[in-house]
Amino acid sequence: MKRTIGIVMALMLATHLLYAQQTLFQKISPTIDANLNEWQPLTPVDEEYSWAYAIAKDDGYLYVAIEIKDPLLIQEVVKNGVMVNIDPKAKKNLGPALIYPYADRIALRSLDKSKIQSLGENFNNHLISLCRGYMVQGFPTVKDGLLSFENTYNIKSEIKIDSSGAVQYESAIPIASFQKLLKGDRKISIQLAIMTPWEQMKMLAKQKRSSNTMSMGRNPYPYSTEVWLNETL
Repeated sequence: MKRTIGIVMALMLATHLLYAQQTLFQKISPTIDANLNEWQPLTPVDEEYSWAYAIAKDDGYLYVAIEIKDPLLIQEVVKNGVMVNIDPKAKKNLGPALIYPYADRIALRSLDKSKIQSLGENFNNHLISLCRGYMVQGFPTVKDGLLSFENTYNIKSEIKIDSSGAVQYESAIPIASFQKLLKGDRKISIQLAIMTPWEQMKMLAKQKRSSNTMSMGRNPYPYSTEVWLNETL
């Protein structure tokens, strides 16, 4: 029995590595409008294409594109967002991070059952409309907290639900916003994470410098809800 479980886990790991491996920057400068037509095919995290991602860069910006098709993940994203975390030391630690969408917590708590039912299929779009800005942390030139959509740092992110019900997401982060943190080799680690409760608990554990994730249980999803990419700017 143990041998069978071991084989199954090995196959799952191999599949994950096949679908979520290191990727190269695409050489584009996309318009940030949550329209992914400018991008080359995204890299799926699993065979079912639960979600997929791509990154790009030019002289001034780091760009991220994500498409999410899994209905459960979509619910998490419209409520808690996507996190783009940049470790300028390439050690897969927390660094400058952008979280969007980030629904206003007071407005979110005020939603009662009747309101949710009345929204019907428009519920996810309503949650997106509750966003008041971008949540940012760790940028040396940007104050931690809620950042205005019309900010002077040129940080930008857009999200939409397309006609098929899938989520399309794009963001642009100026390299200058974390430039002073880079090492001489300019190697970085980029984390793209769907902010499920599991990912939020892991993030809190990292902030507390705790390596004890056993008490958090297991990721309830059959696929990873984060990827780490090692690249050089």
